Amino acid sequence: MSLALIEAADMRLAAPANKNQQLDWETWTPSTKIGEIMADPEKAAKEYVAAVPQHAGKEKAMEAIMRRYVAQVYAPAAGFKLGQFDKARMEKVQKFYVDSQIVEKAVPIEETFTNQFVQ
Repeated sequence: MSLALIEAADMRLAAPANKNQQLDWETWTPSTKIGEIMADPEKAAKEYVAAVPQHAGKEKAMEAIMRRYVAQVYAPAAGFKLGQFDKARMEKVQKFYVDSQIVEKAVPIEETFTNQFVQ
């Protein structure tokens, strides 16, 4: 991935800081680069289907899903950078989870996310 795409997303890549982050990186995203799906959903869909054979022949459907993610999930909210968490929004999500009994109790919200990798 080009440095220009990283700069355009106003992000930096950071090396895993502990053994759990390293294990996650090696297990789930060994070749993933920030912004890849956003930059080329068609290519990402083809790579996904190659890795998940039961979706063979569904490249266009996977591409459509990835394009929706680019527009509706990955796109940062106004005033935020790609990957940045909003404390107030996280507090609302946590309240919904507690009120809906998805989780048993609230925890200090600062323990549920970090923005340390987003500059």
